[in-house]
Amino acid sequence: MRKVAVIMGSTSDLPVAEKAIQVLKEYEIETEVRVLSAHRCPNEAREFASSARESGFSCIIALAGMAAHLAGAMAANTTLPVIGVPCSGAKLDGMDALLSTVQMPSGIPVATVAIDGAKNAAILAIQIMAVADAAAESGNALTEIVTSTKILRKLAANKGIQTLIYGTVGAGTYVPAGRIRSLFAELFGFGVITTNDLRYKTQTASGNEATKRFFPEDKMAFLSNGTASSFGVGLWGVTPEEADYGQYNDKSMDQFITITQWATPDPVAVWTKASGVFIPVVPNPTGLFIAADTSK
Repeated sequence: MRKVAVIMGSTSDLPVAEKAIQVLKEYEIETEVRVLSAHRCPNEAREFASSARESGFSCIIALAGMAAHLAGAMAANTTLPVIGVPCSGAKLDGMDALLSTVQMPSGIPVATVAIDGAKNAAILAIQIMAVADAAAESGNALTEIVTSTKILRKLAANKGIQTLIYGTVGAGTYVPAGRIRSLFAELFGFGVITTNDLRYKTQTASGNEATKRFFPEDKMAFLSNGTASSFGVGLWGVTPEEADYGQYNDKSMDQFITITQWATPDPVAVWTKASGVFIPVVPNPTGLFIAADTSK
């Protein structure tokens, strides 16, 4: 059964927290309510967050007012989803808490709802857990990441990953690829990260050549156990680039479709030779997830 932690920075936050507790109760979600201040008992707060996954929690809702650092403190010590609820106060009507909760550094996310928006926090937690349940029920699990060497280096230099591995004092310490794989195995149950930097050449009818990558340099492809090991297995033909070049034999002409991993803008696409239309597909729609890297 799914379990949610509702953590308050003070007992004065209880009237707001009760809105979330009521929604979770209506959906029969097991809920544990605690008071843990990020300032008055930081060690206890850190210990709770770091052991939350092992304790069976699926999500944490953190409520605090004024200098509301509780949600951030939770997020810094767990990989579970953390939802922050800024609570209104007597002086600034909750704006201080809102800014304290929402302005998180890159790599340590907090999903922040409206001031006193505990009801929405509970609904969001339920939605997050529903997505996880749907993935589990499909029978698919992530098994591998295919990405570029550039992305692997970015992961190694990511401060959030560095902190997870080495603690706060280790921020800035470059992480070896093997340690990143171990971290993924620990967090997600798989540690296979394959780098693919292979390129191929295309040539147009006018003779212009271009070099392209099979996998985009700035993306990670997450494969599941439902994904075909080789895209296009059983389908034979030419890529649109080859067709544009103008030379392909009768066998490929007779094929109705071909699959290509490199057709812009889709990582995987079906090209219908009858219409020339590109239709984005994957062999198993729930088995491939493309995540773009937008970090600097």
